[in-house]
Amino acid sequence: MERARSKSRAVVAALRYGERPALQTRWQAALTVGLKDYSDFDNARSWVVSPSYGYRLGSGVELLAQYAYSKNDDALAAATGVETEQRVELGLSFSFGHTFNESVGERQSILNIEHNMFDLGPMGGGH
Repeated sequence: MERARSKSRAVVAALRYGERPALQTRWQAALTVGLKDYSDFDNARSWVVSPSYGYRLGSGVELLAQYAYSKNDDALAAATGVETEQRVELGLSFSFGHTFNESVGERQSILNIEHNMFDLGPMGGGH
């Protein structure tokens, strides 16, 4: 509980590189590094290094992979019971795009929309 209330400072930096033929991302790789220092405690610092990779499988589907290595200094390791931790995460990302209510045409005037007046006839004349 003391760690949750203590003052801390954190710094995170990330580098990302990707291949984009025809302005469409094919794959991207990233490296993220973070450091957190708990200033209320001596020798209580945590840092993490996390490379990640994403590959486009198809329209709206991506394969994701991330490895994370984190290390706690002595005081923080004694408080949490964890000195080092390694994680591997794999996943799929799905993006969907769909247009609902295609029966409404484009608006000609915002004033007509505000007053519920749809000009369904020919423009600039009678019906």
